[in-house]
Amino acid sequence: MAQAAIEFDIFGYVHDSRQTYGLRAQDYSRYRRYCAHHLRTVRKSVKMMQGTSTVYRKKEVTAEEATKPAHIEILVLEAERAWAYAMDLRELFSRTEEPRQRYHLIRRLKAACKAGSQLATVAASICDRRTSLAAYAYWLQIQGQMHFELGEWEAALDCAVLSRVVGNTWR
Repeated sequence: MAQAAIEFDIFGYVHDSRQTYGLRAQDYSRYRRYCAHHLRTVRKSVKMMQGTSTVYRKKEVTAEEATKPAHIEILVLEAERAWAYAMDLRELFSRTEEPRQRYHLIRRLKAACKAGSQLATVAASICDRRTSLAAYAYWLQIQGQMHFELGEWEAALDCAVLSRVVGNTWR
């Protein structure tokens, strides 16, 4: 029996989460704490905990294992947590001008890009067309932000334009 395509409103979920849990007041650390806590809760609900109190075993969400919208939610929360940490570091860097803060910011944005790429890959194989296009557009937005922070202006503009085109395709 074939699995029905999963539907998940990625941009609606991200927008509601950001507005409710800290970004209305530009509090990125509060939003990151929410993402980390909610990620742990969702992982526990689908029995994908990453270890016990003494042993850590990383569990990736793959297309073969993903069968519920909660699996897509895990991937979105991982990307959002890394993104929120990067934005928190950007604020810290703007106050202190410490070079290590900027390098850490870029590493966190790369982690968010990696999670966004994984989200787009998994969504393309198990989700409906609308969700997979939204996941791809979301990944492009994060990637564009990373290119912007690196000073790669043309790549950032390309990602922004492509994200807009893909986002308008499914609306």
